[in-house]
Formats: sequence, C-alpha cells, structure tokens
Amino acid sequence: MAPYKFAWQKLLDLNTRQKDQAQMQLVEAMAEQHKLEERLENTKAEIEMLNQQMIDRQQKGTSVASLRQLAEYAHYLQAKLVHERKALLLAKRRTSHTRQTVVHYMTEEKKMAEIETETPACLDQARTPERADGYR
Repeated sequence: MAPYKFAWQKLLDLNTRQKDQAQMQLVEAMAEQHKLEERLENTKAEIEMLNQQMIDRQQKGTSVASLRQLAEYAHYLQAKLVHERKALLLAKRRTSHTRQTVVHYMTEEKKMAEIETETPACLDQARTPERADGYR
C-alpha cells in the first residue's frame, strides 16, 4: 500500500517554512535587543565615569574651558542615552511581536498535525469517487 499523503501537505509545508522564518527573525530580534542593552549600559557607565572625572577636575582646579568641554560631552552622552533607550524600546516591541508570531505558527502547526492524524486516507478517496462513465 502506498504511504498516505496528507491532502494539505503544501499548506503544512508553507506553515512550517513561515514558522522557521519567524523563529529566525526572533533570534535576530533578540540579538539586536541584547546588543542595544549592552550599548545602553556602556553609555551609562561612560556618563558615570565622566561625572566622576568632572568632580575630580573641579577639585583639582582645572580651567573653565576644560570643564565646559566635559559638560558638552556629558550633554552629548545624555542625548545618546535617550536615543538608545528609544531604540531599545523599539527592539523590545519587535522581539515581542516576533515571539507572538512564532507562537501563532506553532499553534497552527499543532492544529494541522492534529487534523493530519485524525483524517484517514479513506476520506480523501471518498471525496472524489469515480463514476461509471470515467468522470469524476
């Protein structure tokens, strides 16, 4: 007897491809989120180090021009921090959306697998009976 071929095999294959693609997108989104979290932490550490450096220079009696340069750099770092927080928020949203997509495709795949196990081969044959004159 020939092996049973599921009538909706192409649909099942398409669902599997979409699920695999969504999983790859999830991995990419999580990697991007992790990279942005690291950059955010590095910027925070740099701001802390710069603030400490400004305090040390003020106590030692450095020129006003030098302190102004440090203050401008601190302002730049604060703007960079705000930008990185927004980028991280967007990355988290993308990761969340992609995770939901993966879950959706996994449930679809489970449903299709259940249908596949419940559908016997005789039902497919019964749907297209040949008539006596050779037409379907």
